[in-house]
Amino acid sequence: MAEALDMVIKAAEDYKLVLQQRLEEFESSELTEPAKRTLARQLGRAKLFIETIDDQVLEQLREMVNGIETLELAARGEFV
Repeated sequence: MAEALDMVIKAAEDYKLVLQQRLEEFESSELTEPAKRTLARQLGRAKLFIETIDDQVLEQLREMVNGIETLELAARGEFV
């Protein structure tokens, strides 16, 4: 699961980079202000998505895996 989440984070970071590049390109263009704001808002959402997965979701995964590992060690008599 961690590898899959890492792949999702990588894809989201790639998308964030594309949004950043587009926003920089559009800053000097004739694009309307509402369109620029929409692009900036999407960039913020991409950042929040990455932070959520990288922090909260991966932390939940670690806690879940650690709990299962503890049970397995106890069942084998390797954990006191």
